[in-house]
Amino acid sequence: KGFSPKAARTALDTPNSILAACSGMTGPGMAHVTFANDGSLTQVTIDKPYIGAEADCIAAKLKRARMPPFEGASRPVDYTFTIAR
Repeated sequence: KGFSPKAARTALDTPNSILAACSGMTGPGMAHVTFANDGSLTQVTIDKPYIGAEADCIAAKLKRARMPPFEGASRPVDYTFTIAR
């Protein structure tokens, strides 16, 4: 089965709900992630304004995401998240 961008975003939406614990800031952010074909995340990079410990915490929470396995090479995804209070 091929890569599904919708399944990737759905997988990332689950940990998105717990991101508020990472930051005193609120608002949008961007994560650049890479899914391996086993459905796990192999790389997560967080853009400013989230930096340092906040970015590390957000990345760790998003890295919990799992999507269904797919055929082929690893796939990058740009994911917009919002930290709300």
